[in-house]
Amino acid sequence: MLRRTLGPTLLGTLLLGSAVVYAPVASAQTIVKPEFLLIVDSSGSMRATDAGANSCGYGTQRISVAGCVVRNLGDSFGDAIWGLQTFGLTCNHPTAPYLRATANGGTGNTGCVYPFPAALPAPNPAGNGGFPYPFYGCQDAGTLWVPISEAGMPNLRAWGDGTFNSCAAFPAPGGVGGPDLVYNTTNWDEAGATRFTPLAGSLNFAGRYLRNQIAGRPSPYINFNNTGAPDPYGRCRPVNVILLTDGDECSSNNNASCNLSSTPIGAQGNARNLGCLRVDLNGDGDTTDPGEFNQDLNNDGDCYDVVAGVSEQSSFRTRTSPIAFGVACGSASIESIGQAGGTPLHATACGPGYGYYATNETTISQAINQIIADSQLVELCNGIDDDCDGLIDEDFNLGAACQITDRACVSRGTLECRPLVDATRAFCNAAPITPAAENTAATCRDGVDNDCDGATDC
Repeated sequence: MLRRTLGPTLLGTLLLGSAVVYAPVASAQTIVKPEFLLIVDSSGSMRATDAGANSCGYGTQRISVAGCVVRNLGDSFGDAIWGLQTFGLTCNHPTAPYLRATANGGTGNTGCVYPFPAALPAPNPAGNGGFPYPFYGCQDAGTLWVPISEAGMPNLRAWGDGTFNSCAAFPAPGGVGGPDLVYNTTNWDEAGATRFTPLAGSLNFAGRYLRNQIAGRPSPYINFNNTGAPDPYGRCRPVNVILLTDGDECSSNNNASCNLSSTPIGAQGNARNLGCLRVDLNGDGDTTDPGEFNQDLNNDGDCYDVVAGVSEQSSFRTRTSPIAFGVACGSASIESIGQAGGTPLHATACGPGYGYYATNETTISQAINQIIADSQLVELCNGIDDDCDGLIDEDFNLGAACQITDRACVSRGTLECRPLVDATRAFCNAAPITPAAENTAATCRDGVDNDCDGATDC
């Protein structure tokens, strides 16, 4: 099987907007590109000027550096499809770069009160048809600027090109202007501007988008690549929510949510719910049909496991990965969101962790590169077409003859999968060899090399 994987060095080049040329791929090869919804923190603290220089020549504000990263994503091409979301934003006048949310699926989140419990409740029992946890936070604490589609990716470039033009309109591909992610005004806190950090609410909003519950913004599962048709590979296409944030949960200045930084219950629960995604694909009003739901089979509160050879993410492969921008490595909030979101354990500057940590454009790009690399489809030995090429377990030579030996003894069998033991390789099903002492009347007359020493009958 032919597989194409982008390594970290190549991906770093891609994010910096350089030309990348791929080797030809056989026409019969199916390339299922992962999809990413990048959520950019648009809170007041993103005005901090500690992010250093960037390749776009923007200022050193965190929001400006994030804008440069978005611009480079819009200029790139490769094995990924992108969309863009921020916290809820408004646009109250034609000159200042604040963005209208009403035309893009969300509203501002000022005054939002979060119904957070003291701790996550017990997950719903497996098979009950629901998410493991309630969705927490304001449903309108997000604005979807660029839906997930390849055709819309040039709009990422307009979002981060540093030239503000319109609250709602994007220029033609390759043009400049449009709603802008780079904030240059000094009156950030004017009425209507987003000031807070609704992490739970933004993940709630992302979940509603993926579940096809935002008017005018159909889910990529229902409207693949803006074609109006369902995703032909929705079951196995990786869909990743990347949360780029510089702070802990804080929904407004009139409630206690800003004191929950050490227990990010809402974002943690919502990240797990995104992993346990349910989408009404056929529009019949429920999500109980085959292929419409992930399921927490072992009742541990997430949907990332393989239970009795069955993947809990059998319908949708979804993860949530947080990138902490200007946040100390090892943040309890970031780590809990990453772990709940199914992010693989990986090396960080402060040891193994589930979050990513960045301080400038380069380290943000490195984190995104790692998330992309971890999202490439890989065939496992589990009876499932993991890489969507129409073949199952094709990399493991199943059924081929094999043997196990113990000195002079040989047991023969064939290769088979044992996903509950290790889905990354095949196992030989030959019967176990159990050498025995050859020093009794029976074993000295049975014509068998019982002790595997190469001699029979004592």
